[in-house]
Amino acid sequence: MKRVQLSIAAAIFSFLTFSVSAQEPAASSKEELAKKLANPVASLIGVPFQSNTDVGIGTYNGWRTQ
Repeated sequence: MKRVQLSIAAAIFSFLTFSVSAQEPAASSKEELAKKLANPVASLIGVPFQSNTDVGIGTYNGWRTQ
């Protein structure tokens, strides 16, 4: 049971890591580049994301995600 829980936690962690870390493609035209240079602060905005998973808690080897 603990192995299944670890597998599930690893799968969730991998999915979230790869989905959040997608990068923006390079500007393909002069107009797009001009828009990005007009507002340099726009690329600095980010949303922090954190997920903590604990496995094997207590007498029933439970798990929790915060």
